[in-house]
Amino acid sequence: MRYRWMVLIIIFCNTVFNSLTAQEIIISPSVKLSSKLPEYEILGKNSNGIYVHYVIGEKNELELFNQQLRSVAKKEILLKDKNSKLEAIFLRERGGVVFYSSIVDGYQYLKVRYINDYLETSAEVIVLDSIFRGKSNLFAPYYFKQSTNLKHFAFFKILEDKQGMTIDYHILNEDLEKMGSGVFENQQKDIVLKSFKINNQGVIYAVMAHQTRGSYANDYLYDELYTFIYNPNSQIGKQQVIEKEKRLRFKNIITEIDNMTNIAYTVVNYRGVDDGDDIGVIMIGTGVNPSESVQLKYAFNELAMSNMSSFKAKDWKEQAMIIKPKNLIPQSDSGCLIILEGQYQYTKVVRGTPYNGYYPYYNMADNYYTKTYVQNHYFDISALSISGKGVLNWNIVMPKVQITEDDGGIYSSFSIFESNNIIKFLFNEDVYSNGNFVEYNLNPEGKTKSKSLLNTKKENLAIIPQKGMQISSTEIIIPSEQKRNLQFILFKY
Repeated sequence: MRYRWMVLIIIFCNTVFNSLTAQEIIISPSVKLSSKLPEYEILGKNSNGIYVHYVIGEKNELELFNQQLRSVAKKEILLKDKNSKLEAIFLRERGGVVFYSSIVDGYQYLKVRYINDYLETSAEVIVLDSIFRGKSNLFAPYYFKQSTNLKHFAFFKILEDKQGMTIDYHILNEDLEKMGSGVFENQQKDIVLKSFKINNQGVIYAVMAHQTRGSYANDYLYDELYTFIYNPNSQIGKQQVIEKEKRLRFKNIITEIDNMTNIAYTVVNYRGVDDGDDIGVIMIGTGVNPSESVQLKYAFNELAMSNMSSFKAKDWKEQAMIIKPKNLIPQSDSGCLIILEGQYQYTKVVRGTPYNGYYPYYNMADNYYTKTYVQNHYFDISALSISGKGVLNWNIVMPKVQITEDDGGIYSSFSIFESNNIIKFLFNEDVYSNGNFVEYNLNPEGKTKSKSLLNTKKENLAIIPQKGMQISSTEIIIPSEQKRNLQFILFKY
C-alpha cells in the first residue's frame, strides 16, 4: 500500500507513537512445503480475503485466506488454452484477473480471464494484443503493472534494436478497457529500462538509463538517466534528462508516483567522475507541468558517515558507497521521503590443514582445505525528508546490524508499513541470536521510537521481512519460512 507522508508538526510525539501499537498478531498454521521448492508471493487483500500465489515448476496455484489466516480455498490456475504461458495475476476489488499468452497460427496473443470467488478462471476471454512469431514457438515477453487501488493496469513490451529502445505501452481501467497507449523512445545504443510504474489515476512513469562503456568503481554503471511521464486523462506527457556532461555516474535506481499530485520521483546513487569524493544520492521530481520539476543532490560526506554507527570501514567513502535507496514515499508538501539502507555482500574464504579426515574443498597439490562463505551485511536504516522545493527538511539514522552467511540475506533488511502519519520499519534485530523481531516508528518530525513485537525463537518462526506486504491501512503480512515450513504473520494496528 502507498500513502502520502504528511509533513507537519507533532507536539505530543509519545501519544502518536503509543496509539499505533500492534493490537493483534495472528500467525497462520504451519504448512509443509513440497519437495519441489515452490516460489510464492503475497498478492494482497480484497473483499474476498488475502491471496497468495504459488509457482511449482509449470504449475500455478492460488490460495485464499480469511482474516484469521485460515485457508478458505486453494486451486490450480487453469488457462484453458493450449500452448499458453501465464504472465501475471492481479487482484480486483473482488476476485482477480490473470494475464496470459498463447501462440496460435504463428501469432502470440495476450489474453486475460477473470478469477471468481472460488478461484476459478472465467470462460470469457479478452484479447488485448498480438505479436507475429512466425514459426517460433518461443514466447516474447510482456510486462505488467497495477495501481495500488487495484483500479488501473498497464502492460508493455520492449522493442530493442541497434538504434535504441522503444517501450510500447497500454493503460487499462478496472474493467480492462483501454484508457490510452503510446511509446517511450530512446534512440541510443546501450539503453536499459530501470523502472515502470502506474499510479491510482492511471499516470505512468518510466526511467531509462544509458550504460557506460568500460568499467567504473563499485558498479556505477550509468552516465545518463531519462524519465518519461504520461497522464492518460489529460493526454499530456513529458521527458526529463540528466546528462553525462554533468560528469556523474549512477546506480541503484528507485521510483514512485504520488497518487494525488501525479508527481513522479526518482532517487539514485551517484558518484563524481572527476571528484571521487563526490558521493551521495540525487532526487528527481517530475510532473507534466514545468513548475512541478525539482532536483536535489545530497552528498554523503565524511561528517554524515560519522553518524552511521553500525558499520565501520577503512574510510568514509567505502561506507558511503554501500548506502542504497530502498523506498520512496510522497509527502504532502510535494516532496518525498527517501528511505536508505546500508548493504553489501562479500565472499569469505577460510583455509587450513585437513583434520579428522574431513576435506571440505581439498587441494591435493597445496595440501590444504578451503571453505567459502558468502556473507550478507545489512546495516542502518536512514531517512531523508525532501521538500517540494528541493530543500532538506531533516534526516535521521536508525541503527541496525544484520550479518548472515550463505542465505542470500533473505532474513535481513526490513518491511515498511505506513499509516496515520507514522512509518514503521519491521525487522529481525539479530537474525541468529536473540530472536527479537522489532519495529522502528518514525513520525513526520523525524523522531523515532523502537519496540519489540515478538520473539521468533519462542514462536519457532524465521521471518522474511523483504517478502512482507502492507495489505490495508491497518495491516501488514509477512511470511516465515524454515525447515520447509511456511507460515504467515499478520500484524494488525
